[in-house]
Amino acid sequence: MRHEIAIYLGLLICSLAGSYWASLPESEEKDSYQTLFNLAIDSIFEVSLESDKQRVSLVKKSDNKRFWVEIEQKAKGDKVNEQDDENKTVEKEENEKQSESDAKIEKFIANDNSDKLLKHFSPFQAIRSVGIVGTERLAEFGLDKDIETLRIRSTNGKEDFSYIIGGKSYGTQNSFIMDTKSKNVFLIARNPIDTLEKAKRTLFQKELFNSNFDDITSASIVSSAKTKVINHGFRDEKGELQWTDVGESKANVTYKNWMDKIKRLNVLSYPSEEEITRLQDVEDFLQLDFKDGSKSIETLKFKKSLMPALKDGAPKVYDYWAYSQFLSTWVKISRNRMESIEKDIASVIDGGK
Repeated sequence: MRHEIAIYLGLLICSLAGSYWASLPESEEKDSYQTLFNLAIDSIFEVSLESDKQRVSLVKKSDNKRFWVEIEQKAKGDKVNEQDDENKTVEKEENEKQSESDAKIEKFIANDNSDKLLKHFSPFQAIRSVGIVGTERLAEFGLDKDIETLRIRSTNGKEDFSYIIGGKSYGTQNSFIMDTKSKNVFLIARNPIDTLEKAKRTLFQKELFNSNFDDITSASIVSSAKTKVINHGFRDEKGELQWTDVGESKANVTYKNWMDKIKRLNVLSYPSEEEITRLQDVEDFLQLDFKDGSKSIETLKFKKSLMPALKDGAPKVYDYWAYSQFLSTWVKISRNRMESIEKDIASVIDGGK
């Protein structure tokens, strides 16, 4: 009896020791890393992370210039218990149809952090290779449940890599993964996984434009068939650029305050397909064209759409939208800031009077 206990104890210690070795902190020497695959960044079409709760996808759009993030919150009916029973099959099909209608998908342009994310896959390297482990040992690496899957696809459709995400290694922020094809287990840096899991915070493009205001020499303001051009080339005694009337060197406080509000505008959200369709019938109420000398460096357009009244007789409330060359799409912006900007348009066009 004691002999059998000693044998089992020895096997347990060996198993724990193997797991501990695999989870040791990564080496500083990247020469020891193992390359799992190497895709050129411009050949990556999609990187996705899917769990039972949501699917996050960083996907290249048809113009091949920008990546968008799509976050699909899954409905409760997405995961069903599949059985051979005919009634269960019918129930599964009904749940799938319900899931498609209930699923909520949010889309937004990816910011510069997407470049850092894509670099993790060019090449995609493992800190350590554990190899193929038996079914009885999958729990040691947090791989006993297929909860989260990382997938990378190429633009030519020929390369498709998929990994099950396991638990974190002991004392580090690294994670175990298992190749769904070869069943090999690896230890990788968790950075790309964390970025995708927190995509709304890490990848959301909130800047409306990327022009540096110090590069702007003039701005053309168009509203209600009226046009006003103001300059941005005069510097005050502190060396700060000031907004002035054309041909003048006196700073105009009204212009400055108004342009400061424009400068602080950020993206709140990106429109749904339905909202984009509705906006097509809405006229612009303001357009700004920023120039560097004679060269246009950014154009901003603004619309406002009436929100449905919550009750009869309720005051009118508008959503405000902006379009920039930088984003090339309409985005929702702050109502409070835009109400203040809209209120002062006439004053700005009239020269601050």
